[in-house]
Amino acid sequence: MRFAHRSQVPDAYALSGETVRLRLRTGRGEARRVRVHFGDPYRGWDWRAAALDRAGQDLEWDYWEGRVPVPTRRLRYCFEAEAADGGRTWLGEEGTAGDRAAAVPFRLPYLHAEDRLQVPAWTAGAVGYAILCDRFARTRPGHSPPGADPWDTAPGPATRLGGSLAGIRRRLPYLQALGVNLLYLTPIFRAASPHGYDPCDYFDLDPACGTKADLTELVEAAHGRGMRVLLDAVFQHSGSGFRPFREAARAGPASPYWPWFVIHGERVQTDPPNYETFGDGVASMPRLNLAHPAAADYFLEVAVYWIRETGVDGWRLDVGDEVAHAFWRRLRERVKAERPDALLVGEAWHDALPWLAGGEWDGVMHYRWREAVKAALLEARLDPEELGGRLLRLWFAYPEPAARASFLLLGSHDTERVLTAAAGDVTAVERALVVQFTWPGIPVVYYGDEAGMTGGPDPGCRAGMWWDPRRRRHALVRLVRALACLRRTAPALIGGGLRVLPARGLLLYDRLPEGEGPALRVAVQTGPASRRVPLPPGARRRLAVPEAPAEEDVLPAGGAAVWEWIPGGGRGT
Repeated sequence: MRFAHRSQVPDAYALSGETVRLRLRTGRGEARRVRVHFGDPYRGWDWRAAALDRAGQDLEWDYWEGRVPVPTRRLRYCFEAEAADGGRTWLGEEGTAGDRAAAVPFRLPYLHAEDRLQVPAWTAGAVGYAILCDRFARTRPGHSPPGADPWDTAPGPATRLGGSLAGIRRRLPYLQALGVNLLYLTPIFRAASPHGYDPCDYFDLDPACGTKADLTELVEAAHGRGMRVLLDAVFQHSGSGFRPFREAARAGPASPYWPWFVIHGERVQTDPPNYETFGDGVASMPRLNLAHPAAADYFLEVAVYWIRETGVDGWRLDVGDEVAHAFWRRLRERVKAERPDALLVGEAWHDALPWLAGGEWDGVMHYRWREAVKAALLEARLDPEELGGRLLRLWFAYPEPAARASFLLLGSHDTERVLTAAAGDVTAVERALVVQFTWPGIPVVYYGDEAGMTGGPDPGCRAGMWWDPRRRRHALVRLVRALACLRRTAPALIGGGLRVLPARGLLLYDRLPEGEGPALRVAVQTGPASRRVPLPPGARRRLAVPEAPAEEDVLPAGGAAVWEWIPGGGRGT
């Protein structure tokens, strides 16, 4: 029998001071039952046993997980797997064994509170919305600020449409009605470009967006509506107009700012750049050297300044995977000391486990999740059942708190819009939205995607928000509103468990409540005909797209549906 487990994140970690999450993989179809035997290593033969829940399978593995109590904060454990023929295999730290006595236990020597990844409790019911300040809403409708392009101008690198923080504040009622309770703003620091990813001054805002007072008023108004606000931290690089970089270029190696950057030579050259940059030689975005104490201290102060001065609720960390772990550990310590419930979400397009094991980020911009959903549900290149396996593998790739605090994306300012990715297929977008709002994590809608906006990758995805009701796809708006309500109110979606079920041609999974209450079953397909879905007794449909068939257990062609049911019997509400 094949096994995969290590006694460290993400296979073994503390959920609280006295509870540990354990995860195990066994070869697909090789085990019908798994138990964990556990106890305190200092208490001799005092062992307990608990069954692990089977969370699902992919093409290679079956996935098992469970929680065990650790009242003494010390844990030793081993696994017992039962095969279909009744044979038993034990797994310990040194490999497999024929019985428990021969299995060398795994150990978690002591559960230290400071080692545990703790994410803000408010993320459990969060529904996010990503906004480019310049492209969302102007201060006054119909009023064009000086120098602004017409609102319907095709987006380009230098396009300025005149959106503002006051404009966002004016549109808070719309966002609240949509069900949003978390706003993520892309950079609003003073910068050379409209997109803001080349900051010139981290302690001042882009005048076109507004002032510190405008930001404070936006945050206070958002808080009054039960919304949180995240800013974008551009700390991997600055803009070439950043004063320390200009001083380094002017004074050369004698400048105290010279070591803030990674410059090769005795003077700064820009064409081509002789200094490290964002991307491949982007001269306008010099890379920062945060190993230098003064540079690190400057940006740590930036991180706490805006929280302290305006009340913002945390940061999205741009190009976070190219910044040293040591800096992120210091930033987390400073930010959490200033505001313990602040959220830190890093950008990484690949495996982000090194930043999510504890002590750095709370969550990640989950582009791996997006790519899997895009392949299966927007482009129909991947079978939905196989998508279930891929998403389950991603669920097991990170500790549960980090996965729940990660942004589930269908589009962003760096990708094509979701309707464009779906080649204009609205039904494909609808089924993807159902998964986005019912899978564990924080669903984050990119501004305008709920209205059916289209556009290719940057800059095509950065057009002005569609406010004209004649352009908006109102059915998508209604669906996002319904899903956001479900996401914020269904107990099974607020910290609930996950179980992926085998079903040929279907993505089929259950969301299970922590305690009593209704569970949810979600089914998604890309096929051209409606089909029946296996349902628990008493299941009642809560939602279906593109439309709800008359029969309770029928899934629409190419669509998705959500049913509510009571584990152990009874009907949903």
